Amino acid sequence: MTTRMAVGHAAGPTTGVGDGRELGRKAAAEARERLGADPILGLVFATSKLDLGALADGVCSVLGDTPVIGCSSAGEFVSDRISDGGVAVSLLWSDEMGVSVGVGEGLRANTTRAVRQLCGDFKKNVTTPAPQGATNRTVLLLSDGMAGNGEGLVDNLAMELGGG
Repeated sequence: MTTRMAVGHAAGPTTGVGDGRELGRKAAAEARERLGADPILGLVFATSKLDLGALADGVCSVLGDTPVIGCSSAGEFVSDRISDGGVAVSLLWSDEMGVSVGVGEGLRANTTRAVRQLCGDFKKNVTTPAPQGATNRTVLLLSDGMAGNGEGLVDNLAMELGGG
């Protein structure tokens, strides 16, 4: 059984941030070429200075229906490059894991409700089923640190998923 990851990166001109759609497309295309397979998950980290809707359009123009998660960054780095004002895209392929994505909204107002929403999404948004016999689960959690209650988020998530 195998798991592979590949990374792509694109940055705007040194005098400006650049076009979000084009940067997203370039970074995703580079990662896709390096992966050499259809990814089961995309991870995007990008400067908040870009038009993030355009960035998502650019990434999705390359990845199609591949589920993508991500967040803004204060700098992007990959194995051989660093930027402040760019996009890093990591793509994952595996025949030993499944993928499910979700979103929980309103963390600050009601952590328990946000976690239940997230876990409900996990159950209904399985994009790549886990292979027969897979017993371990991992959650890759991206949370707005300014929304507060990070500790409550992790505690509630562990309880909801049966790990705490």
